Amino acid sequence: MKNSIKNAVRLGAYYGLFMGIFFCIMYSIIDGITIGLIWGFISMIICGVLFGGFMFLFIHYQSKKFIPIREEISKNVKIVLDDGANHYMGKEAVGGWLFLTEKMLKFISHKFNIQNHTLDIPVNEICALTVTKSLKIFRNGLIIEMQNGTKERFVVNDPDKWIEQINFVKNRYTHN
Repeated sequence: MKNSIKNAVRLGAYYGLFMGIFFCIMYSIIDGITIGLIWGFISMIICGVLFGGFMFLFIHYQSKKFIPIREEISKNVKIVLDDGANHYMGKEAVGGWLFLTEKMLKFISHKFNIQNHTLDIPVNEICALTVTKSLKIFRNGLIIEMQNGTKERFVVNDPDKWIEQINFVKNRYTHN
């Protein structure tokens, strides 16, 4: 819940800032700089709060939708870490949930995507983990390279934590 609020506020702030700048420029061209600044500020607040609130509700809704899946997975293996994530398939960032178990990394997309899918990556086949930036700004990308040369790209909250936990699982469970 705490993570959901933090992420929604952050997304709302970014979106609000973008929309504030957009409306500031647009209204400055039409009505002058003073009116542009006023409308830009108002737009920033309104758009940021609305988008942030919508994202909080969506994240909260999705986390509840994945509870039965989490329970089903945990019947067979221990879940080490799980959270909402996006998996890139071509140009689409497919939204869903990422689970790290003692044996594999499992991504399950939610229904609000064009390319719904499930992806299983055995932890013992992962050979490299790299943090990247989304849109060359946000440090929330994670590239997972497998032994066969395949690379999968995700957007996750706290990619350093994911790398730490994946390495923990590789060292603890795959060498026994």
